[in-house]
Amino acid sequence: MEFLSSYTQRHLLHYIEDFKHRFKVFMEIIRWRHQIILMSYVIGGASLHIGGIKTINLIFILIGSTACVLSVYMYNYLTDVKEDIINNKSNPAHTKEGRNKVKLFVLFSALISLISGYLLNFASLLFLLGFLAIGYLYSAQNIRLKKYFFVKNISISIGWFFIFLFVCSSITKSITLVDLVFAMFFCALSFTGSIVRDVMDMDGDKKAGIRTIPIVLGKKNTGYLFMIVSTIQYGATLILAVLGYISSIYLYIIIAFPTALILVYGILNNNYKLTTKSSLFSYPATSVILLTQGII
Repeated sequence: MEFLSSYTQRHLLHYIEDFKHRFKVFMEIIRWRHQIILMSYVIGGASLHIGGIKTINLIFILIGSTACVLSVYMYNYLTDVKEDIINNKSNPAHTKEGRNKVKLFVLFSALISLISGYLLNFASLLFLLGFLAIGYLYSAQNIRLKKYFFVKNISISIGWFFIFLFVCSSITKSITLVDLVFAMFFCALSFTGSIVRDVMDMDGDKKAGIRTIPIVLGKKNTGYLFMIVSTIQYGATLILAVLGYISSIYLYIIIAFPTALILVYGILNNNYKLTTKSSLFSYPATSVILLTQGII
């Protein structure tokens, strides 16, 4: 009995370790960080119109946005094999079998996202199409927006700008000034967040010949750029609230500003672990503030 008990225990531990490994690889493949960002966009956009949310619309928003983002980032695996030898070893497209599976997933998820957008309204469908177009052009070999200095980060920001407006339009069937203001606010978060990723990927990008902002400007100047973007981002929002163009309740968005300061500190002091955590945390922090204001 002791032998069986010991054998069973070892077998169970092996199963648990294998499951943990597979789960970790799966989370890396679906880019769990981007899923957190996406949920923050959904919560943030929905919080602006919390009184008008219908359950069925929310379901299609979640399905459409998730499928859309997965399609774009899975497509990126197909074109980033060279860089990902260094930057992302979990890329499933390193093998022929993996590439075929990724291609099918890209097409299937794109179809699901467009069907969801169509079932919501025409504006929602257009915003999803905008994100897909930007995402595919970002990675496509013949165009590859990501290889151009600064264009790479701007295209990422515009793509996520469309996602935020997709959420808002799916609830109200229209776009308000507040929607545009916070779409730009989250757009700025995506801009700095994309540069943080570039800092992490500098070695692979250099070998692939990609001119990213931290490679061209250097890490120190990149930190200063973060500070400028964040100041404009928060400053413009606060000014619009003070002048009465949007509700004064949005002045509370300043609570999230320390995440921007921590981000700059991390870059300037080569503390990339702190930088990554701060960048990722800034999205849910902002969406929670907007959710709290929406409930109030």
